[in-house]
Amino acid sequence: AFGAIDTAAELTGPVQEAAAFEEQRKLSRALLSSTAPVSMGLGTVGTGLLLSAGIFTASNIVNFGITAATRTHKTADLLSAGPFVVSALATYVYGPMTPAGLAITAITCLWGTRLTYFLVSRVFKTGKDQRFEDYIPDKSESLSASSLMKMTGLFSSMVAWGFVVSLPVTVINSSMVSVASPVFWLAMAGSGAGLMTEILADRQKSEFKADDKNKGDFIRSGLWHYSRHPNYFGEILFWWSNFAAVVAACGTSAPVLATAASPLMTTFLLLKVSGIPLAEKKYDERYSSKKEWKQYKQTTNLLVPWSPKPGAPK
Repeated sequence: AFGAIDTAAELTGPVQEAAAFEEQRKLSRALLSSTAPVSMGLGTVGTGLLLSAGIFTASNIVNFGITAATRTHKTADLLSAGPFVVSALATYVYGPMTPAGLAITAITCLWGTRLTYFLVSRVFKTGKDQRFEDYIPDKSESLSASSLMKMTGLFSSMVAWGFVVSLPVTVINSSMVSVASPVFWLAMAGSGAGLMTEILADRQKSEFKADDKNKGDFIRSGLWHYSRHPNYFGEILFWWSNFAAVVAACGTSAPVLATAASPLMTTFLLLKVSGIPLAEKKYDERYSSKKEWKQYKQTTNLLVPWSPKPGAPK
């Protein structure tokens, strides 16, 4: 009798383990067959949001301190786009690490690394970033309470900008999702197209400006033949595509739809604040006497690349 009891006890452990394994297998199947996000541990959306907010806040506190001490635009450029890469990697590593998360993290890291390199290399050549001229005082100026307030406003806005624009990456990295639809990969292709448009436009402009024979002239070849600001079109396309990817992978819950704030903010800033308005003002001041510039503005789309109207300058 005692032997039978011992035998039953020995069998209980394997049976329980087999049952637990079967339950886990069923749960995995359910997750893989569902397009709805399932939060798990540190992969919850709330934790991801806190992690992202902490990264952008900490980086801009450091940015503020170094910039206040040195009055250089170089650190400001380095730590403006760089935290996008850190936030994407951190929320991916501390999340459930899904294939969808890996895809959007990878392309966001490419975008952030490329933008950081572009901004830093540009500011080392020019010595300044015109976006920061009204906020960061020159070394010859005293650091007054007014200038400190301006810098505080600048770096606080950069925290908000980074956190909000990163929302699609943060949410998808913080959710257990399965990609059951090719729509996700189509959206990722859109992100890739936006990134390539941005890279190509910036490269064409850099090569144009590096050629001495183009001194005093403006670019209107390549992508710039079809749009006055193809680089900004690429960036807007990139973040709208990232938003579409999150919706395709995670569904249409409130946290997912809230990530629309990312492309909306990007579009607003580039169209109304720091992107196109600053560039158009600079070009108007520099080329106002050139009839080619006036023709270019009249015949070439502001943003979306399209065939120019008749009469476009060559």
